[in-house]
Amino acid sequence: MATSEAKSRTAFWIFFGFFQILGIFSIVIFVVWECFFNKGFAWDYRNRQFAIHPLVMVLSMVVLYGQGSLTYRVVTCMNRSKVKILHLVIMGTALVLAVFGVVTVFIYHHHMNYGDMYTLHSWCGMMTVASFALQFFLGMGILLFKGVDGNLKRSYLSLHRYGSLAILAMVGASVVSGVIDDVYLCMSNKSYRDLKLHAVVLNVMGLTSLIAVLNLMYLLYRDDWKRNASNRSGSPEGDVPAQETRPRAPSNDDNFPPPPDYPPPPKETTSLLRHQ
Repeated sequence: MATSEAKSRTAFWIFFGFFQILGIFSIVIFVVWECFFNKGFAWDYRNRQFAIHPLVMVLSMVVLYGQGSLTYRVVTCMNRSKVKILHLVIMGTALVLAVFGVVTVFIYHHHMNYGDMYTLHSWCGMMTVASFALQFFLGMGILLFKGVDGNLKRSYLSLHRYGSLAILAMVGASVVSGVIDDVYLCMSNKSYRDLKLHAVVLNVMGLTSLIAVLNLMYLLYRDDWKRNASNRSGSPEGDVPAQETRPRAPSNDDNFPPPPDYPPPPKETTSLLRHQ
């Protein structure tokens, strides 16, 4: 049994490390591309400001969101209350960065006289950030405070877990549609068809981000990788009190005393006279 659990935990760390590599690689390749082959990042209301948007969105909705989602499964050396605060801080940071990324692209569109919210990417992205904000504030209001009814916490916790997977699915759709938008707006058909360096970087960044999201969904899908709650009270992934067990109702048998402890009957002996 211990060997099986050790193998399962080893598999978890392998997938977790793979997610870290993919997330860091997505960020690094985009930063290198922008700094060495484009003009970098700047708040100039031009293309350098637009470059902030994909960088911040991948950092917040893929990397940080993934770290926050896995907090309860990774940090097992702290008690549940401290892990809950850590989860809240990471998710709050991811939400602030995501809102900043959305505001950045709106300001860029305004100064460039571009339209807003007309592409599938913009719809998916806005729905993703809005769903994340709703989940964050509902989770903070219901799961963080101890005065909330335990039944409500238990009912919402399953919805909260499903919401994480649904948001990750929307993140994957937003990443892929964002790459398509960048190709459509910034490159000619010939440049993309000939796989110029810009096209290769976009494809690699989109693919690695998508694989990272799928890997993260698998990490959250495995129930056997949840935090072990054997040495803790309550739920392993939230401040949810354990289900109360009612005492057994007395039965009629409880009114009668136990039967006396009679001595065992003597063994039957065979008389020798019968055989004579």
